[in-house]
Amino acid sequence: MKLAISVLIFVAMVVLCASYALAQTPANPTGHWEGTITAPFGEVAVEIDLTRKADGTVTGTFTRQAENLSGLPFREVIIDGRLMTLKMPGAAGGQFMGTLVADGKTYTGDFSLPQGSAPFTLTRTGEAHRAAAPASRAVAPELEGRWAGALDVSGRQLRLVLALTNQSDGSAIAMIESLDEGITLPVTVAQQAHQVTVTVPMNGAVYRGAVSAGATEIVGTYDVQGASLPLTLRPQTSK
Repeated sequence: MKLAISVLIFVAMVVLCASYALAQTPANPTGHWEGTITAPFGEVAVEIDLTRKADGTVTGTFTRQAENLSGLPFREVIIDGRLMTLKMPGAAGGQFMGTLVADGKTYTGDFSLPQGSAPFTLTRTGEAHRAAAPASRAVAPELEGRWAGALDVSGRQLRLVLALTNQSDGSAIAMIESLDEGITLPVTVAQQAHQVTVTVPMNGAVYRGAVSAGATEIVGTYDVQGASLPLTLRPQTSK
């Protein structure tokens, strides 16, 4: 009888020590995660990539292949032990709040929007996918700088800034910033005479515009997901 009790005590101690060790093991959120949000209308397949910067902070991107959306940066990534919060860009962008379970390869939690929430599960399938920075050729000197404009999206003004910077190697760095959504995305730019084409790899959107005489404005259309929206860009004098 005493032997049986001793064995039970030993087993209990082993279990307690293992649980304590698990609790003390730092969670590693980095990697490529795939899973689904269980919405009322069905399963929504999503992919998330999380990477750790040199300063220790974690950043991430969101991909939804069914909507041709790839590499959307999260507005904020919060890692607190085994707890994870991923905030989507935009005032009503939603957020993932989940917990890394014991296997260290699965996050479970809820994806919430102002309209409600739905459970999600993510499984780590490998290292984080890192998209190569899009390459562009240098643009004419008068196009360098920041160009500001606004899209009229169902009566809502969405402010955009296109930043073009030539490099010494003959290439250009092009970025587009959505001020109201709080995101900045790398884009490609191509210039042919007075015509400029800007492509957003993240969602396949394309802006085609004509540069006016004196480069005082670029007038064109922004095509995304079947919609064609007029967009005029002018040199930005201040942020």
